[in-house]
Amino acid sequence: MRIYSLVDLALLLVAVKATGAEFVGVICLHVGFLAYLESKHLHQCRVILPKWLWAAFVLVGMPMYQKIEIIPFLVASFCYTKKTGEKWGVWAPVFRGIQLFFLVAGICGYGLSLPWVALVVLILRNAIGDWRDVEKDKRVGMRTLPMLVNIKHNLQYGHLIAVIMSTFIWWNCTGLSLGVLFCVFVIEVATYNLTPR
Repeated sequence: MRIYSLVDLALLLVAVKATGAEFVGVICLHVGFLAYLESKHLHQCRVILPKWLWAAFVLVGMPMYQKIEIIPFLVASFCYTKKTGEKWGVWAPVFRGIQLFFLVAGICGYGLSLPWVALVVLILRNAIGDWRDVEKDKRVGMRTLPMLVNIKHNLQYGHLIAVIMSTFIWWNCTGLSLGVLFCVFVIEVATYNLTPR
């Protein structure tokens, strides 16, 4: 379930001073989104999840998060799952940015810079993530942003580096120790390749 992105998200939630309920709610919504994504994309190299599993996480997360921003989050999540369609893949990084933007803004408000930074960082990070899979995406007929600008070869660890950089940005807003940052980096590097691609 992409532990590397989960710990990155957890650090961002600390940075925006999420309450305990908001923290658990956002984590559940994120895991629900990933479960829904996997149930729609059905990658042959990954474990097939029950089709209803995503709903259980979302139903737990919604009452804990309790913000109107859950609506644009769910819309952006649905749009992201259309990534395998010919016209949607190019916009997938934008939908991921929108997801995170609304979840974070729902907690700390729209007047702070962090939700806007998160929007831009997630769009860039996920565009780099698509660059990691250019050759596979080309084989299966997906159309992503890196393919649109005629990139032909994968950038193997670019996405991991982008995740580490986003983690550093969130950590910089938390006031947590360097030891915490180091532990999060270790978890991200150790779990990154656990998601088959």
